[in-house]
Amino acid sequence: MNMDNMLLRTYAQFSGAQEARRALLAAGFAPDCVSFTAKEDEASPVAGSFMIDREQHSQSLRKKPNFMRGYDPNEVQNTRPVDWGSSYMLMVEAQDPAQLQLATEITERFGGVDIEQVIRSGAQN
Repeated sequence: MNMDNMLLRTYAQFSGAQEARRALLAAGFAPDCVSFTAKEDEASPVAGSFMIDREQHSQSLRKKPNFMRGYDPNEVQNTRPVDWGSSYMLMVEAQDPAQLQLATEITERFGGVDIEQVIRSGAQN
């Protein structure tokens, strides 16, 4: 594995990562050269949680839980839709610099984010 020809892109939406993978395969990348991984935060939602959104609603606007009909804290607290903070990663092993450039163009077309570039730009600010 040549790290100079490795490409890693992250996606916030499953559909973007899935479409990028399909386009890479259609462009001639071998299936074993395109790795697709989905990650979810197992601890709790990053939005829409009765704990996270608690500060956004005053006590008087929040409903009391009804334990008799089943208790879903998100339902009774009038919170935002739940977002589990999923991220999707594509790792592409290109055979040469030209194929690496093609992979870069394809992944960016579908919204792929170069996380290393984001980190570098954040460190400069």
